[in-house]
Amino acid sequence: MGNVDQLVQKKGRIESFGNCDLLGMRLNIVEDLLQIRINANAREDQVLIDAARRFASNEWGLVRVGPPTNQEWEYVIVNNQSHGALSKYAALSLPTYPYPQPIIPPSLFQVRFPLLSVLPSLPFQQPQQLTLLCNTFLCFFLWSFLLLSKYTHANSRCLPGTIRSAMEGQKPANFWGNLPEEEYYTSQGVRNSKSYFDTPNGKLFTQSFLPLDQKVKATVYMTHGYGSDTGWLFQKICINFTTWGYAVFAADLLGHGRSDGLRCYLGDMEKVAATSLSFFKHVRYSEEYKDLPAFLFGESMGGAATMLMYFQSEPDFWTGLIFSAPLFVMPENMKPSKVRLFMYGLLFGLADTWATMPDNKMVGKAIKDPEKLKIIASNPRRYTGPPRVGTMRELARVCQYIQDNFSKVKAPFLTVHGTSDGVTCPTSSKLLYEKASSTDKSLKLYDGMYHSLIQGEPDENADLVLKDMREWIDERVERYGSKKC
Repeated sequence: MGNVDQLVQKKGRIESFGNCDLLGMRLNIVEDLLQIRINANAREDQVLIDAARRFASNEWGLVRVGPPTNQEWEYVIVNNQSHGALSKYAALSLPTYPYPQPIIPPSLFQVRFPLLSVLPSLPFQQPQQLTLLCNTFLCFFLWSFLLLSKYTHANSRCLPGTIRSAMEGQKPANFWGNLPEEEYYTSQGVRNSKSYFDTPNGKLFTQSFLPLDQKVKATVYMTHGYGSDTGWLFQKICINFTTWGYAVFAADLLGHGRSDGLRCYLGDMEKVAATSLSFFKHVRYSEEYKDLPAFLFGESMGGAATMLMYFQSEPDFWTGLIFSAPLFVMPENMKPSKVRLFMYGLLFGLADTWATMPDNKMVGKAIKDPEKLKIIASNPRRYTGPPRVGTMRELARVCQYIQDNFSKVKAPFLTVHGTSDGVTCPTSSKLLYEKASSTDKSLKLYDGMYHSLIQGEPDENADLVLKDMREWIDERVERYGSKKC
């Protein structure tokens, strides 16, 4: 270190690289070498980025020289013209690493893991490119590992302040309060039952909602949206349909609510949809319901799962389909970065379950009514962590797959969407309506409504949507009547 300082005093010249004093940094140019001395407590990563961008016009390398002396770190940055200078001054205690070593611009990785930037020369025809690839891969792996550690407990930390404050208070037993479940359901004219359904992919938590004093005229099989479950406020949809005389059956998707699976991991949507479909078919084929009309219902991401179930079913198996703000087209601000997915893909599937994708805080964009936002946020089973890598990759794939197969939809359907939906594009419903082969198809767009049309809108808006759904399904039951499956 002393020899380097003497060299600087004899031959060096000082150049300004911005307001360096504020960053605790001293810079010296020694022929073609850039020497940087940084206070040990300074923001090393940003300092090095700023300095190197000004110095290096070609490929360059970075090495940290020795431990801190007088509470300072010393770095040497070299470019393609520096090799001769290093040889000339090798006797003056400069490090004898092979130069130049091309690396990605210095950042957190080179500062925290300096060995990545001093890999030895490799006996290949183009070692610089190979070293660059190795360095990039290793840096990305370490970065991903750090993010994974950071978000290990993100499920309880990443909520917006308004939602977190709503959850910090005492949580009611259910969305309606602390009234016992049986009393509440009876007051609504509904009989509710809960059970688990065994599948090869794990247990599904299921619920049934049957009318107390009415004859069942048809069955409806409902699927909830991303991060939600069949309980809490989603039950409002189930209960409403039941009061109209329909037997409603719902299942928590794999990885959601009380079903098995890694929380909110949807790495294989075909399997997720098929698992719920196995329960729905089990009920559909039962002696009690096999001759009744049967409808699939899907909300939001559950709309995509419902469409996959339809594609996986036999022709004419379902009397009709109902979609509430379905996810068939992802808004631009919700699409996962292709570069990010590619880089995670370099880890050969290791990152697929990592909850490290950008969180767009969908709940705030989905719910218009502030009081209902508080109720939904207090759901103890709602997933609140960042999206998982595999989930976003798969949702993007499934959306494209559904768009490519809209023409295969031949069943009667109703699709509804709010024009101010910030979570799923209203284009989803419009494209389905335009491209489906169904001869009986209906589209309803609600001006100014958000994503959650029934759970999150003011009562008068939600009642309008429910009224349209009731009219549509009642008419199809009357039109198509009973039909053996």
